[in-house]
Amino acid sequence: MAATIDERSKVAIQSAGLGFREAERRYFEHERLTVEERYVQLLSHQLRALRERGAVSRRKDCRIACYRLVGDHLRRLVLDAAVHGAEGTA
Repeated sequence: MAATIDERSKVAIQSAGLGFREAERRYFEHERLTVEERYVQLLSHQLRALRERGAVSRRKDCRIACYRLVGDHLRRLVLDAAVHGAEGTA
């Protein structure tokens, strides 16, 4: 189900001098970014848990964190899983 902008928001948009299409584009862009931010938070949480358990190591460069799997057995496991997943989509 697609989200829609309610009547009160439409009035606010018109009083702000924005065209409806532009305001609608901004609204959906905001919603998309909100969802992407949530995925980043979830991924960050999972990477932190893996680091605490010793499965990955982390190197920080300013605000960017680079993660690396620790051990060849984990690398092979992840690679095998990725190949298996790709075979299912082909």
